[in-house]
Amino acid sequence: MKKVNLLLAAVVAASMNMPAQAGDVFFNGYLRSGVSAKNITTDDGQVAKLGRAGYENNTYGEISLGSNLAQVDDTVWTVNTTMAFKAYYNRDWQAVENSNTGASISSDGKSIYNDKSYAETFQYAFRQGYLNVKGLFDWDKDANVWVGKRYYRRDSYLTGIEYFNISGFGAGIQDLSAGAGKLSLAWFRRDDGDNNYKFEDFSNDQLVNVKRGMTSLQIFDVQYNMPLWSDASFLIDATYLVPQRDAYTNHYNGLKPKYDYGNGSILGLELTQGMLGGFNKTVLTIAHGSNARWGNFGFDSWIDQSGASDSATRWSLRNFGDIKLTDRIGLAHHIYGYYVSGFDKNDMPNTDYFNGHYIDSMKGFNVIVHPYFKLTKMTKIYADVGVYAESENWTENYGTAKAFDNGQTSQGQRYTIGYAISPDSMNFWSRPEIRIYATYLHGNDNSMNFQGEKYSDVFVGTDKDGKTFTNCSGKQTSAFNAGVMFEAWW
Repeated sequence: MKKVNLLLAAVVAASMNMPAQAGDVFFNGYLRSGVSAKNITTDDGQVAKLGRAGYENNTYGEISLGSNLAQVDDTVWTVNTTMAFKAYYNRDWQAVENSNTGASISSDGKSIYNDKSYAETFQYAFRQGYLNVKGLFDWDKDANVWVGKRYYRRDSYLTGIEYFNISGFGAGIQDLSAGAGKLSLAWFRRDDGDNNYKFEDFSNDQLVNVKRGMTSLQIFDVQYNMPLWSDASFLIDATYLVPQRDAYTNHYNGLKPKYDYGNGSILGLELTQGMLGGFNKTVLTIAHGSNARWGNFGFDSWIDQSGASDSATRWSLRNFGDIKLTDRIGLAHHIYGYYVSGFDKNDMPNTDYFNGHYIDSMKGFNVIVHPYFKLTKMTKIYADVGVYAESENWTENYGTAKAFDNGQTSQGQRYTIGYAISPDSMNFWSRPEIRIYATYLHGNDNSMNFQGEKYSDVFVGTDKDGKTFTNCSGKQTSAFNAGVMFEAWW
């Protein structure tokens, strides 16, 4: 008992000597969910093309907890954490791991493999966990020093995806005073799987499709945000990406990288202007190097591990915002276009492309408009239309600029009408919000699949005569859906 009392006294004494107690606790979050007449295939990439209104039909949420752990004079030490979760399909019990996969025998004697790996799965992820110290520098009390895993991204709301995203584990300084603006410096490292390896003794240079490799992507970012004229600001953002294959991959006897790939870079210029009770933002992004291939409708921080993009350049231009046209009519919009060229056909692996034809260039655009009309203080009606098109020019042989006639081209449209209830119907960002909606989706044969399963090749198996069949459910290029959902953030 005496030892326990001594321990208790030591704990109390230590707590009394702490500079500050953890008093302020922050509880923030995001959540959307609802019910629709049917399940329609969707993922982040498809939503980014057509827009989220009336189409984003999964349940998704984030729970963030934080606290001011200590304060010494004007220096505040704060910890922040975020967990995210999502679920597909309308199931009562949604387990963390799915157990409803495998072959089953139907009553007519057919053996069917039914992959519903998303049907009962509840997925969760650790998204943020970092320490932030504000006021550490006596000469700049507004600057922040942070270490850990955190979000580092910017988005256009109507698309449901970020156009800049290097989130992950890192460290940096944010909002450091520099002239008229604020300077932010950050370093991240992300670990990516690398399957492009070969065995030295294989004369045919065989590709090994096993995750025996790992690429550490070092990311360095510099941002400078400065004010301009009234209600306007200008952001310059330079990002440099350095992929490094981890040394441990060489421990596998005879296993070496099949392709070499280089560094990548991103230059972002953003002009934000407040106007008509809202804002308008124009963003020019130039990606050059191994990251230029990916991110047509997303962000440019993924690396092409084939080496074919080392000299490629992506030009992206987007404009989006929200304005009030009258005291009852508002308009939100998103306009985006991109063009990519400069691929090295001599480095392109045949295994990555259809019949040995190689990408010469890529281009695409999407437009989303969202007009809304205020009915009462808390109700409004709205329409939301999204269209997209994208295409690829393919070259037939090494070094040839001839476009392949069957180069991929896809396009699609989404038309949504709805009725919404929120605390302030004329404020586009007012949440929580309840929406009742109806949506029509349409695309061509090369566009996305709107069928009611996660993948097009859902069913794979053999019939009673031993014949193999696939893709029983086929591809659906149009669909109609209606439902009720809510969205909230706090």
